[in-house]
Amino acid sequence: MKGVSLVVCTYDRAALLDRLLAALGRLEPAGPPPLEVVVVDDASRDDTPAVLARAAAADSRIRTLPGPGRGIAAARNLGVEGARGEWIAFCDDDQLPAPDWLAQLFATANRRGARVVAGARRLRFTGPEPPLDPRLRTYLGEEVWAGEERPLRGWELPNTGNVLLRRELFADQGLFAPDLVEGGEDTDFFRRLHLAGEPMWTAPAAVVEHLCGPERAAPSWLLWRARRGGAAEARIRRLRGGLARGCLRWALLAPLEGALWLAAILAGRRRSGLYRRYVTAHALAFLRAALRPGGKAVDFRLRGYEEKEDG
Repeated sequence: MKGVSLVVCTYDRAALLDRLLAALGRLEPAGPPPLEVVVVDDASRDDTPAVLARAAAADSRIRTLPGPGRGIAAARNLGVEGARGEWIAFCDDDQLPAPDWLAQLFATANRRGARVVAGARRLRFTGPEPPLDPRLRTYLGEEVWAGEERPLRGWELPNTGNVLLRRELFADQGLFAPDLVEGGEDTDFFRRLHLAGEPMWTAPAAVVEHLCGPERAAPSWLLWRARRGGAAEARIRRLRGGLARGCLRWALLAPLEGALWLAAILAGRRRSGLYRRYVTAHALAFLRAALRPGGKAVDFRLRGYEEKEDG
């Protein structure tokens, strides 16, 4: 099928998914038609099936695939395998795309002859916006790609919250690594594309809003996110190489970041202190995961750290 398959993976976020599907119905035409929306329901326990049934009855472009309940990487793979389009776009269930979002991604792809285009994500808090350190906003998923569209640099990678890519790239590089149950499967995939020399471009005008409830500014949630990120980084390095180098890096940085955290707290710099605490938690989680016997993975969702539905 020519055109684009828009893949959305969801788990226990019925209200957010309902809002997203309504926004997708308002998208401006983009790229070669037709458009299909492939929603992978990864064994949700809430009202997600009812939301999907209503949406599919109202919009014939929506298809639902039952997920295996084995985490986000396996769910994304199912979406890719079930997609029919020559292009695949990804959008998360806790996001709201602008009406011209997909059109802007395609415009950049056409202008640059690119097979991978990364759009911008802006945080939208559902309550009062907290005074977060800008670096923590990045950890929460904010990517504005300020300025004109440009090639991504080596240390910059897209993520599956807002990206358009040619389906053939999965045939070239393989799917998302299902072992990465802690997360980071998109980082791993796009790193493989980068190492293969695939040019990737930014599209700052292709905007989605990333919805954040007030709990995401709470230290407890941020520390959960940091621990998951540290475990995911260790899993990726164990899978792709560089685990020893990562252990050395974080073993050196953990006490330094811990000292900077303490200094910030003593100086009354709360925002900076929270960021340093986040990095310290990431470092310690990396080291714990790297040293775990057999490299056993930790599924944070199954351990009760699941993200609560926002709004």
